[in-house]
Amino acid sequence: MRLLSAYAVCVLTVINVAMLAGCSNISQPAQTLGGASPSSFMTVSGGAPHYLRPNGRVGPISPLRLLRLQAEGKLPAPATPEVMARLLTQAAARPQPRVIIHGNTASVAIWAVNSNAGYLAGLKKGKRKVISSIDVQSYGCHYPQGLKIDHSQNIWDACEYNEALENGVVQQFNSAGTFQNQYNVGCPQPTSECAYWYSYAYDVATDGTHVFASIPYSEEEICDSGCAYSYGSGVEWWPANSSSSSPSYINLGQNCEPVCTVYFMDTDGSGNIWIDYFGSNGSVDGYGLGEITNPTTDPQFVSIVAPGTFECGGGVYVSTKNGVQAVNVSDECHRMIYQYALPYVASEPPTILGPTKENFFGQGSPLSGGFNKNDTKFVVGDSYGWIDIGKLADNSWGIRGGANFGGYVPAAAYTPSDK
Repeated sequence: MRLLSAYAVCVLTVINVAMLAGCSNISQPAQTLGGASPSSFMTVSGGAPHYLRPNGRVGPISPLRLLRLQAEGKLPAPATPEVMARLLTQAAARPQPRVIIHGNTASVAIWAVNSNAGYLAGLKKGKRKVISSIDVQSYGCHYPQGLKIDHSQNIWDACEYNEALENGVVQQFNSAGTFQNQYNVGCPQPTSECAYWYSYAYDVATDGTHVFASIPYSEEEICDSGCAYSYGSGVEWWPANSSSSSPSYINLGQNCEPVCTVYFMDTDGSGNIWIDYFGSNGSVDGYGLGEITNPTTDPQFVSIVAPGTFECGGGVYVSTKNGVQAVNVSDECHRMIYQYALPYVASEPPTILGPTKENFFGQGSPLSGGFNKNDTKFVVGDSYGWIDIGKLADNSWGIRGGANFGGYVPAAAYTPSDK
């Protein structure tokens, strides 16, 4: 399912490499953060960036080249350019060690993504030691990014690349860590018109009957009466338990209208998708929050919180407490999580969680996470290689590190969660 013109070339908006990974603490609600400064964002106008060629293709892109383009701010990245530059240096210097621990997953309370080494690390409740792991790379997941735990404690991860290092992939494991399904990002329906496809993936969500993957960047050669290239960003989806079926694509990113880049996402109780995205509100470029209603039948995009509200993109998590839902959005630069009650009311300021802590070097970049079953704690993966855990009663935060986390932890999740 495609939205907007299939033959338009997306004018990507990218992040300036000079953007800082850490910012000073804030106390004001998200609505009053103000717009991004000119030094924070760079909007490419007057045509596509140099790496995009109308009626041409650039993919498949090797993992190292993708990382380099992300570090240079030339392709969308899950973390800040400063973090991506550090990861590029690490990747070019040496291979990442892979320490797989075959422990009892029944005792795991938190799963954290070790993206560099390609596995999920499981921590026991109240302990710092990793007691179990899931080797997602052995099932064809390279550079896992997003992580969700559903109401049955199924574990869902989204990976930038599949085994062929060509496109993204979404995987499902049960609570015991046993592989269940794999959904391969690729040519969307109608596949007869798709002569070529390249993309990568960031995040995963499920409403129980459908599986969704966020696509920050895609390029496709569409051949109908003629052939043309289409560049975009959006969400691919499949019917649940139909991993062999071709995905449908909701492309929101052509011509940066209505968005330029989709980052992270989750689904609410009605099956609608919530995303944070990079776009423009007419005068300010930046990150905002949007909703895709009726995504599998009649997808419509609505901007909920205007671009420029957040300094950086980050994880999106729909929580449920006492029957009330809320959308939680991480701003990794401000080290805050903003919680918007549903149904959304523009005049109501969000609840602010954080800031998360920095290490001795002033580093800290909370990316994606979620709540425990009782909504008393929030865990979030930190781009600098640890997890941040917050206690909601007093909004106190601590850092929990470990050798098994690696140097980049883009996501973490409690099991059971509050889904």
